[in-house]
Amino acid sequence: MVGAALKRYVWLALAALALSYLVALGLTGGRPGPGLAPFEARGLLREVPLESIGAVELSTDGHAWRFERTEAGIWRVARGSPVSALERDLPTALTLLRNSGPERTLSASEIGPSGLRDFGLDRPRVTVAVHTSSAEPLVIAFGGANALASIRYARVAGRDDVLFLPAFVAQAWERLAGIP
Repeated sequence: MVGAALKRYVWLALAALALSYLVALGLTGGRPGPGLAPFEARGLLREVPLESIGAVELSTDGHAWRFERTEAGIWRVARGSPVSALERDLPTALTLLRNSGPERTLSASEIGPSGLRDFGLDRPRVTVAVHTSSAEPLVIAFGGANALASIRYARVAGRDDVLFLPAFVAQAWERLAGIP
């Protein structure tokens, strides 16, 4: 009889200990999850306030556009044929270029003997030049995609490395240019 009573007290003590652990987790919030860290922009335009961008030039094979921001903050086509959904798509593309950083960067020594051809950067699909009032334009060339089409290869003018950007960044610029 003593053994059964002792077993019951041990189980009650373990249950009380587990309950107190759950209450402590509930009161302290437990350990922070990875999604609870404050957002920090990692993209190529992370240092540039989007409001300071005054013009964007977009070129594809055979087509070129220049978009300028008016004093009222509205984007308009300054050169090239009108683009559908300009007011929605251009700010989205700029935001993605600011917020989404490279997944990986290949240095010049890692590129290999065939150079930029392997990445589709010898003839980029889309080239974007972002003009601000305070600095030289940032020129980004978007090339080919990886085998899973989840990464797009990109290169910044004046740099020798190749960036692996998320595909949705390049797709936003292609959508603006009307590339399917």
